[in-house]
Amino acid sequence: MEYGYVEKMNKAEAAKRLFNEMLYVLGEEELKDVSAASILKDLYDCHHCVRYIAQMYCKGIIGASEKNAAVFDLNENVSALVFKEWQERLYNKKLRIVPKPVKFEGVKFMTRSELEGKSMVNYETLVINLGEKDLLLNHAKNIKSSLQEIKLNPYGVSDDRIRPVILVCDYGIKSQLAAGILSKSGYRDITVVLP
Repeated sequence: MEYGYVEKMNKAEAAKRLFNEMLYVLGEEELKDVSAASILKDLYDCHHCVRYIAQMYCKGIIGASEKNAAVFDLNENVSALVFKEWQERLYNKKLRIVPKPVKFEGVKFMTRSELEGKSMVNYETLVINLGEKDLLLNHAKNIKSSLQEIKLNPYGVSDDRIRPVILVCDYGIKSQLAAGILSKSGYRDITVVLP
């Protein structure tokens, strides 16, 4: 497959195409840890493409902008030559340039079934659903929010930075990124629920 400027493909669209090719053609699984993508400041601007971009970045297939390592540059036009280079990285893992994961203080990971088996959800625990689906746990302190809202005002989540916070979303991507923001903002008891 070759794509050129004729389609006016940008990096976000390229990430989605390569992600789908990875999943449905190669059958390669998604990464569970996408913490390395938390440095990409513009990742939080795209509600629907967060998953694709985080996966392609963390797998080392598509890198950050050449102008600024802290930006993905979602709308940058992609030439056929560059897309082909990324496609070669997709098929040949030795060509991938994988960034190092980031460790956030106070962040734990659990699967939904592990969480349901624990008694950590109590009246003080704040459960935040960042997903499209109704993923809220049976708890009185559930909040529906977005990654963008948390990025804009992480201190609006709770006045109490030691209050337990559980983050849940469709694929675990937005929850991990939100956990990074909250950790950097001083929250110390964060649990990311993985699918």
